[in-house]
Amino acid sequence: LEAVKAVGGEEAMGVDEALPSDREDIYRRCEAGEEGLLRVMHRVLLEVQVTEGHLTCPATGRRFRIHDGVPNFLPPASARIQQTPGWEQQPSIDPPTSEELEQNREKQLAGH
Repeated sequence: LEAVKAVGGEEAMGVDEALPSDREDIYRRCEAGEEGLLRVMHRVLLEVQVTEGHLTCPATGRRFRIHDGVPNFLPPASARIQQTPGWEQQPSIDPPTSEELEQNREKQLAGH
């Protein structure tokens, strides 16, 4: 529902029918198999593509920018790195494998 409002409402999304404002009503009507509402929900959830804008995490309120249809979920420090010229040539540091973690643990235990 918030996404529909954020992009300018049902008309901006190419939806002929107004969505109910109550989530429980939407759930109940979809469960009942109300075809018109199911079609609208399919359009809103699966066919609409946001090319510019942002997504907001409902739990944290953090905003993630969408540019050319791609949301940027990188934390702010990583996003700044990406804006640094030549960042893609920097070596990648992969997290240790489970085997490497186990070897490090065994080394630590042997050293004590």
